[in-house]
Amino acid sequence: MHANEGKPADSSVLRKNIGTAILNMRGGKYTQYIHIWRRDFIRKNVQSALSHIRDIELEKEIEKEINLALEERFYFRIIVLESRSIADFLKRKNFFYVLQMK
Repeated sequence: MHANEGKPADSSVLRKNIGTAILNMRGGKYTQYIHIWRRDFIRKNVQSALSHIRDIELEKEIEKEINLALEERFYFRIIVLESRSIADFLKRKNFFYVLQMK
């Protein structure tokens, strides 16, 4: 990962939220980094304008912790739905965002 490219959390709301929680739990100077972490660095114009404020080593650390949390604390289930209307109904009920933690 480099300052001129996006981080994995930029393309995943789940990863971004877990990373925010990790930074928040660490407290102190780490909570000050949350406003940078929440930024989306996928777009080239954002990368070039704001790459100087990023701490890539910290972002790598956080991404490792996210991977560990996803492996150890989250379970994902896949269900096959018979119709699009059922999928739309469940999506409206936020069914697809329910995760179970240990």
